[in-house]
Amino acid sequence: MKKLLALLCLLGFLNGISLAQDSSNAEPAAPEIVPETDVPITTEDPVPAGSEVVPPAEEEPAAEEAPAEEPAAEEATDYSHIENTALRLQGDQLIIEYDIIGSVPFDMVWVEITTKDGSKIHAKALSGDIGPNIDAGKGKQIIWDMNKDNIDLQGQDVNVEVKGKVKKEKAPKEEKVKKVKAPKEEKAKKEKKEKAPKEAKAKKDKSDVDDGSKEKQFNKMDKIFLGIGAAFISVTIGIYPWGTY
Repeated sequence: MKKLLALLCLLGFLNGISLAQDSSNAEPAAPEIVPETDVPITTEDPVPAGSEVVPPAEEEPAAEEAPAEEPAAEEATDYSHIENTALRLQGDQLIIEYDIIGSVPFDMVWVEITTKDGSKIHAKALSGDIGPNIDAGKGKQIIWDMNKDNIDLQGQDVNVEVKGKVKKEKAPKEEKVKKVKAPKEEKAKKEKKEKAPKEAKAKKDKSDVDDGSKEKQFNKMDKIFLGIGAAFISVTIGIYPWGTY
């Protein structure tokens, strides 16, 4: 029994070796040749006859997002103003110091000086950074010579205020439109045009009739003479009737 089993195992082993050799020696299978055709190969389901073919909707390109608008920059408003006014008494002179903060120059700078009770002091002997066209900046100085104005402020409380003013630019005036007179040539053409119908009418009055005879236009004087002649003839006929001698 053992010998029989051993023999069967040996036969199976030898059979496996022969099959392996046959598979290694076998020629590779030829590729499948597909005949060429104009009909495209598709895996989609065929469309039944008589049905309407609806083309697929084209995808609309995504709208480009508009760039976010940057907030408009605020207009710069640079108003010059006067700050840091300080007073310093030096002998008979009052030194007034101040600063113009900003970049816009002042068209005019002046000083208002009043006493404690509100009375106004008219200072005239002023010099320094005062008057027209004062540029902006710090360390401005006005000197008031009180001796020249014959004013003594010793022991008095005064209020000094430095003021400035910028002139507003006026809008340019609109130029008045001047009426252009018509040239003489146009005037002459107009007169000629008005005169033309009168000349044409006069020519028509003097024109010949188609039959060769001339047609005369009687004026007022001709009509008067004709009237007088007709009256004379009628009177003559009345006095001397025809056929009476």
